[in-house]
Amino acid sequence: MKQNTSLNLECRGLLRRSEVLKLTGLSKSTLYRLESSNDFPSAIQVSARCVAYRLSEIYKWLEGRN
Repeated sequence: MKQNTSLNLECRGLLRRSEVLKLTGLSKSTLYRLESSNDFPSAIQVSARCVAYRLSEIYKWLEGRN
């Protein structure tokens, strides 16, 4: 039986890019710009076609904006 990839990542404290965009309210281009200028946590390569972000780092980034 195939497991849901997003659910599996969430159990590990990781979020897919689409989930990060929803959580932060950022656009995709803004996310890429912030990430390339090291003003946003870097994505980690989960597989050949999948990147994810550590949820703890996203929360720290959000707290730092307030």
